[in-house]
Amino acid sequence: MLISTKGRYALRVMIDLAEHRSDGFVSLREIAQRQEISEKYLEIIIKALVKAKAVESLRGKGGGYRLNKAPDEYTVDSILCLTEESLAPVSCLESDAPHCPRASSCRTLSLWKGLDKTIHDYLQSVTLADLVEQGNPGDNYII
Repeated sequence: MLISTKGRYALRVMIDLAEHRSDGFVSLREIAQRQEISEKYLEIIIKALVKAKAVESLRGKGGGYRLNKAPDEYTVDSILCLTEESLAPVSCLESDAPHCPRASSCRTLSLWKGLDKTIHDYLQSVTLADLVEQGNPGDNYII
């Protein structure tokens, strides 16, 4: 399992929107500047988030994007599932994988299933609110 740039950036967008909830709708330009991500690339990501109803959009002056729910109602798993084709550790566990003729005799299948469950359980246990609460680890040095 390798989380793509698209998945990592989607998480950063959602964290940014959560951190700026009190600002109302946030422009894509502002998000792109704060996150140092290309606005063009963010357009692709934000479209997927809007289509999945994870975020709401408003056009025109004062428009932009905002979360549809409270940050504690989004799990990392739910966000990554919007952008990643699969989070399965091996191809035979992907949702559209054909039945493997070796499944009944595979000595490692239970290992991969256990890893897959552990990954999903962990990602479902972490919310957007948890990531926001962590703050910026680079901003807490003391002089």
